[in-house]
Amino acid sequence: MGERRDLGYAPAPMKCEHCGAVVAVSALVCNFCQAPTLAGRRAHEQAEYAAREQARLHAAHEQQARMAAHLRLQSLSTHSMWWSGAGLIVCCLPVAALGIVQGLRARGLARTLGAVVPLGATVGLALGAFGSLASVGVWTWAIIASNQDEAEAAAKAQTLEAQAKPGSEATVLSRDTACALAEAYTWKAGFDDVKGYRMKHPECLGKVTVDGDRAVLDDWRFAHTTTRYDVNVCFKRGGRWYVSEMKKGACWEGEAPGAASSASTPTLTPAGPKRRAVEQ
Repeated sequence: MGERRDLGYAPAPMKCEHCGAVVAVSALVCNFCQAPTLAGRRAHEQAEYAAREQARLHAAHEQQARMAAHLRLQSLSTHSMWWSGAGLIVCCLPVAALGIVQGLRARGLARTLGAVVPLGATVGLALGAFGSLASVGVWTWAIIASNQDEAEAAAKAQTLEAQAKPGSEATVLSRDTACALAEAYTWKAGFDDVKGYRMKHPECLGKVTVDGDRAVLDDWRFAHTTTRYDVNVCFKRGGRWYVSEMKKGACWEGEAPGAASSASTPTLTPAGPKRRAVEQ
């Protein structure tokens, strides 16, 4: 058999439909009259189809984005109304402010979308404004009331100290003087982490035990919210009698109060404190 050769046949040229000139099959336009060829018309149709598909996909994407934006607008409006309402109910400025922020964001998004501002956003802004004003008013009132209570407590303590001054300079501490000094100390110093002006209903029910330059008033009671405290009030005498501290336990636990003045003085063991809930 003879050797086979690839002759490399090329596609036959075609004639222009407009002027009859011979043009290549792949040519998009005629080289002579610039009229579009069959390949050119097909390429143009394919380009138009691709453009239409791209426009359709772009429109679908924009529609989805717009729907998502409208859903977000409704969500912001709802959150604005609920947060602002909660801030108004509890008089909490940060919560009400969060409702206002959500309402403002909803209004801005509505302008961007060219949509009507939802009713929830409008209501949320109104409630947020009222809630903020109410919160500021409540906190201002609370601060003023707290300062007033503190001033009244200081005045009570000063009055009690003035009344107890003659008795505090006596050699022996009387019960009336001990009660007045204990109440004055409570109003000024408080107990544990509770401020003195927050104490309520002081009661002097115990007895005074004096031992040399020391004394104890047991069963001194006062209340804070729903808790009542029963403590021992410890006194010392320098130039006068004064309250050294209030304790839940014995004032000089493990030590005889009169040990410094007399070895024969019995050890003072006041009753331990009690703490119970106040009956409502």
